[in-house]
Amino acid sequence: KATTTTRTTGGGRGGTNQRNRSKLLYCETCQRGYSLPRGQPNPETESSSSTSSNNNNTCVQCPICQFQVLKITRGDGYEGNGYHVCPRCFTDAPMEHGGNGAGDFRCFSCTNSECSLSGGGSSSSSGVEVFACPFCLGRNKQGSISLRKNTRGFVLSCSNYSSVDKCQYTIWLPKEASNVEVHDANNNEEPTSSSTSQQQSLRCRRCPNAPRKLVFTWKSGSVPPHFDRVHVCCVLCDALLKEDMGLKLPSLNQVRIHGRSYNAGRGRRGRR
Repeated sequence: KATTTTRTTGGGRGGTNQRNRSKLLYCETCQRGYSLPRGQPNPETESSSSTSSNNNNTCVQCPICQFQVLKITRGDGYEGNGYHVCPRCFTDAPMEHGGNGAGDFRCFSCTNSECSLSGGGSSSSSGVEVFACPFCLGRNKQGSISLRKNTRGFVLSCSNYSSVDKCQYTIWLPKEASNVEVHDANNNEEPTSSSTSQQQSLRCRRCPNAPRKLVFTWKSGSVPPHFDRVHVCCVLCDALLKEDMGLKLPSLNQVRIHGRSYNAGRGRRGRR
């Protein structure tokens, strides 16, 4: 049996009396508590998640840990359109399915292809390397930049974000895109001199190491008339993304490792 409780933590910084209130799902059987996000939690059932008219009230379980999935709706400070969350994964994010070790893991961030509620697993582009992380390469590390989607939209980020190094290389893609996919994500062949022109067109031949191209589908009415509805390009060198959509690429002094600037020289002190 599980019950929802509220806990109050902290007295605020600098001696203030402000306190934070958070929800816990407490299991009386195993005597453990699991943090919950803001909003009203309700058990997700087969009938509520199905598009059919059946009345199956069987609770939906997370295929990773077998915990009951909750649906978070508006209330208690949350004003969004709702989403799903597994209490255990929210607290202890599964690294093998997109978790970054920081908690706050929701179903739309999950890459488990066995679950219909997962967000990342529904796309063939999930986990596909678009290009190697240039900042990790500069430190003799192996980092992979791949396409992800979260509440803010589509983003390219480094696989080492969840590692000890905490690489924060991030490219936020235009919010005008209704969908972004890796161009022919199922084709993992490396470009060679004998590759066909079709295979070579999947990757950019102007940029070093031939990064994969992305396919942008724009929201209706969100882009100027001279835009095509679908745009295939390389995010590292495409003029339309940079000039018309304002896409910005990370620079050395923007990427930080453990809170310190990546290109800060050894022994150098910051500004006084």
